[in-house]
Amino acid sequence: MTLSGKQMDAHYICNALDGYIKTIGVDNIMQFCTDNVLNMKSVVDLLIRRFLSFYFQGYAAHCPNLLLED
Repeated sequence: MTLSGKQMDAHYICNALDGYIKTIGVDNIMQFCTDNVLNMKSVVDLLIRRFLSFYFQGYAAHCPNLLLED
């Protein structure tokens, strides 16, 4: 996906979120929730490396949704 000619890969999104996180303050963030799209999983992995207090909690509703899809 592109936005204004910029490739919106995991590093681009991570850097954008990094700015917001630093503005808000990492201690003021309770949870970071995203879907299980591969690109966003990569973003979460990058953020966890930058902010050691972060952890990954999978999107629980996605698994039952996949099971019930068929």
